[in-house]
Amino acid sequence: GTGLAFRTLGELSQHLWDTHWSQLCETCMGSRAAFPCEQIVYGYRDMDRHRAGDPASAMPAHKWCEFCRTWLYDDDELIRHMNERHHLCHICGHMGRQNEFFSNFKCLAAHYAEAHFICAHPSCSHGGFRLTAFASEEEQQLHVLKEHMDRSQMTDRQRKELVRPLLQIGHRSYADEQRASGGGGPRRPAP
Repeated sequence: GTGLAFRTLGELSQHLWDTHWSQLCETCMGSRAAFPCEQIVYGYRDMDRHRAGDPASAMPAHKWCEFCRTWLYDDDELIRHMNERHHLCHICGHMGRQNEFFSNFKCLAAHYAEAHFICAHPSCSHGGFRLTAFASEEEQQLHVLKEHMDRSQMTDRQRKELVRPLLQIGHRSYADEQRASGGGGPRRPAP
């Protein structure tokens, strides 16, 4: 070699580009456990192929965060990044739609308002965003009853009437099933 020494990684990168039209992968430099002299130098035409995952290399394909517009080293780093920097809709996750991430609270609140049932009570506003959301209207109504309704002035009958529609979740209640079967206990098979 020429015996050149560089005081900073920036100086080395500048030299590689200016002199050799080559570059180090910044994503690998930040995440790959290797000394700078062990990192791979890429020609200016090779970086896209490297990021996409070159089959000739043991390096994983890098992952792109659409929200931050930045490259991440591998799937594990992308998952960690998404959970640390962005916001997951847990309701969608419970409904089988995995990894529904949103870039910020504003986008998550808009999603909640569009796809789920939000609590519009002022005490459920978080930083100006409606982030208290539920998978069903029944869950949202139960929340409102429990957290925001003053039932101290209601009679027992008013409280029961208020809760009755919420307890009839499903197509038919137990009472409906009993009425449909003739009101008695279990039916006996005809002889």
